[in-house]
Amino acid sequence: MAVVYLIYTAGLTSPAEPDLCSEAIRLARILATLMPDEPEVAGLLALLLLTESRRASRTRPDGSLVLLAEQDRRRWDRALIEEGQAIVRRCLRRNQPGPYQIQAAINAVHADAPAAAQTGWLQITALYDQLIAVAPTPVVALNRAIAIGEVQGPAAALALVDELDLDNYHLLHATRADLLHRLGRDSEATAAYQRAAGMAPTPAERDFLRLGGRASRSDARRHPPPATPKTSHPSPGWLTRGHGVPAVMIAVAVASRSNQPEAGQRGRKRVGHAVIIWLQECRKISSGTGLAACTVKLRGVSGSNFVTPSGVCTWSERGLTE
Repeated sequence: MAVVYLIYTAGLTSPAEPDLCSEAIRLARILATLMPDEPEVAGLLALLLLTESRRASRTRPDGSLVLLAEQDRRRWDRALIEEGQAIVRRCLRRNQPGPYQIQAAINAVHADAPAAAQTGWLQITALYDQLIAVAPTPVVALNRAIAIGEVQGPAAALALVDELDLDNYHLLHATRADLLHRLGRDSEATAAYQRAAGMAPTPAERDFLRLGGRASRSDARRHPPPATPKTSHPSPGWLTRGHGVPAVMIAVAVASRSNQPEAGQRGRKRVGHAVIIWLQECRKISSGTGLAACTVKLRGVSGSNFVTPSGVCTWSERGLTE
């Protein structure tokens, strides 16, 4: 699977080799056919499809880079998005999370936003919390910090970024530059952009960073302080479609009763291959199979929704419903 992913990445970063992306997707489809019971294979396919859906909008006709927030979402391939989101929904019903599946779910949240300003950053941050538990790499930590910056602001993100040992990774310096610019520390941002440009692997990235990254865009402006999250958050349509339940976020682990917290316990705990994140409240729910599941309220998000082996469920004061 890693080889297939690397083939796709090589095609994505090499405009001269676009066929590598198609070949990687073809190979992922073959793997999914040969191993239908492997959720991570399905997660890989979904990740590639959702990433591929945006490939045509990543660059301008002159070859310059287009950031995700600036992309014309009308150009995104809706057929690939719908196929990828459908695979993610099937993965969620299996409740056997892994790195490729979680990355695919993150991309599904991005794909569901009709505009960049409507991106579900609370959901993405919670998914990165899960991803870093199963794949605790510095690159995942960097991406998690970026998501936190969209929720808590650039200062919180910069504190996390500065703790990472990724000095030879151009995206760390590019991220620092953007955060510093948002904080008004422009001279430091300029130095970080230049350092990132010197390490960037593609001409498009080098040109973008040498010109000052996001700060060079004609419509660039300071990001306002993050708004206080509302008490509710719109449910992602890709998750609820076909299930009839308002699932807000997947942040649940299914495990033996002996591993479950007491009601009202706060904190974070890894159980098996998943993560339980207790931010406000956790209730214990027993199933008829000797398993238990915790429901979670996420950072001001009302409602507690999760996946069990039988599918997507939601918890209310009236009990558990599918």
